[in-house]
Amino acid sequence: PTGSGYYNGNGYALTLTQPIFNYQTWKSISSAHYSVKAATATYLAAAQDLMFRVAQAYFNVLSANDKLRYTISQKQAFLRQLITAEQKFKVGLIAITGVYDAQASYDRSVADEIKDRNNLANQIENLRAITGVQYKKLKGLRKTVPLVIPKPGNIEQWVRLADQQNYAIKSNLYTMLAARETIKENAAARYPRVTASASYGTTTNGVLSGLGTAAPGTGGGINEVVTTNGAVALGVDFPVFQGGYVSAKTKQAEYNYLSASDQLEFQHRNVTNQTRQAFLGVQSGISQIQADVQAIKSARNKLEATQAGYVVGTRTMVDVLNAVTALTQAQQTWADDRYKYVISIITLEQQAGTLSPQNLM
Repeated sequence: PTGSGYYNGNGYALTLTQPIFNYQTWKSISSAHYSVKAATATYLAAAQDLMFRVAQAYFNVLSANDKLRYTISQKQAFLRQLITAEQKFKVGLIAITGVYDAQASYDRSVADEIKDRNNLANQIENLRAITGVQYKKLKGLRKTVPLVIPKPGNIEQWVRLADQQNYAIKSNLYTMLAARETIKENAAARYPRVTASASYGTTTNGVLSGLGTAAPGTGGGINEVVTTNGAVALGVDFPVFQGGYVSAKTKQAEYNYLSASDQLEFQHRNVTNQTRQAFLGVQSGISQIQADVQAIKSARNKLEATQAGYVVGTRTMVDVLNAVTALTQAQQTWADDRYKYVISIITLEQQAGTLSPQNLM
């Protein structure tokens, strides 16, 4: 008998798929684009916030050190008055109340020194917590600080600059835009999607033929049969019903957008407020420091006059102690106002998005 059959078949196939229209994917990419921008702005805002916090912690240490220094100076002045009062009491020039007044002031200054030393240690720890370095000493401000208003010298220009460049505002703006695109992305889940596909493949089969009846010297043979297939298709996927899922997700995205919009408005108002306060702080700081210098001179003159009056008996020990306290307070106020002035400048730069290591230097 004769016969034939398939033997040792093989083949391959290649399929390509290309989305033609998918609005949901487009909106997803757009949302991700804004999210990346928001994350970048958040990072830059955090970097500026770090610089501000380091500077603030640095000046807090200097301020605490100045306060301790003036408290020690005050304590020494009270001690001198206490010694003087005790000597005068021994010779009968003053009543015991003068000694009690001087002793009370000295004891209070001792307590203040303990409190101020603890505050200085705390401020040093706060700086260490940010920088990770335990500093043994810090360089202070020069005795004479240049008192100038940063350029531009107009408050409205700074507000406009902050509105355009503040990284916190930019972060919230891009977050809001990403939320807006998410609304469209979720709503697009009910839109049709169009996809094109193309396929190509071949199949090769070996065929055995002429078995059992071949003449002597001849025999059956193996023939190869090659089959080629190709196709191009266009598909449309149209989600008809999803049980309200798309509507619920879209509504949720709309509320998220409203929340992001409100957050942007809040951040805008907050930045405007801080920018204005910082600019006004710089302006008033200049006048305040100049007034503090004069106040220290006046307090020192008053102390000298009061001490002279005490020697001749026209002033009491309480008057001298109050004059010492007034001088110390004037000196502390001058030191604090200088740091507030510098911090106001740094705050102004931060709100405008221009704070950098070069500014701090």
